[in-house]
Amino acid sequence: MNIRQAFPSVFLKAADLGETKPRAIIEDCEMITLDSGEEKPILRFENKKQGLVLNKTNAAILSKVFGDETDLWRGKQITLYVAKVQYKSDMVDAIRVEAAPAAPAAPAAPVEMAEDDVPF
Repeated sequence: MNIRQAFPSVFLKAADLGETKPRAIIEDCEMITLDSGEEKPILRFENKKQGLVLNKTNAAILSKVFGDETDLWRGKQITLYVAKVQYKSDMVDAIRVEAAPAAPAAPAAPVEMAEDDVPF
C-alpha cells in the first residue's frame, strides 16, 4: 500500500505528479484560510478533487499569461510539472505551472484555382 493513499490531501503536491506533466482546466481561484492560519489562493480544476495552493511564483506566471483578474482564468488550460527549487538551504520538488500550448491548427484545405486565377 502507498502510505499517501491512507492520508489523501485536498491539495496537490509535487509527489502526486511524479514525472507526469498533466494538463488541467482552471475552474476557479478562491482565497481560503489554511490550517496554519495563512490565507492563500487555491486553484480548482475541472473534474479534479485536489486544488493547487498558489505560491507567488505560480501566481505571477498565471497573471502574466492570463491577466491579474483571476475570474478571467476560468476555462484556461495549463500544464503542471515538477521542478527543483531552492527552499531555505535545500533543493526540493515543487509544482510549477505554464500555459498549455494551443492545439495546432488544422491544415487548410487546398484551394482549387482556375487556370486564369494563377498569379504571375
